[in-house]
Amino acid sequence: MADHRQNIPISQKLFSFLELQEEAGELPCQNFPDLFYPEGKDKAIRDDTKLAKQLCQQCPIIDECRMYALQAKETYGIWGGLDAQDREQFLKTISSSRFQLRHL
Repeated sequence: MADHRQNIPISQKLFSFLELQEEAGELPCQNFPDLFYPEGKDKAIRDDTKLAKQLCQQCPIIDECRMYALQAKETYGIWGGLDAQDREQFLKTISSSRFQLRHL
């Protein structure tokens, strides 16, 4: 059976993700939103980013959050335990893996 989820518009994926958040109840990103959108490069920001990523590990919807951010091409914030740089690297790794598999 074909998987048609990739054909769903990103706005619908956002609404689905928001419904998941509501069903999950209180989430770390809702309690401490500033941690999940750090700005700057100083040590305090790096510490906040590290803490946000640790809080994500306790989240019941971490996988869905990560997938939403990857599909929506989020460029800011911590989503599913990944910051923008982590997401970019993840996508490069996936692309590279797909390329290598096609050429076997």
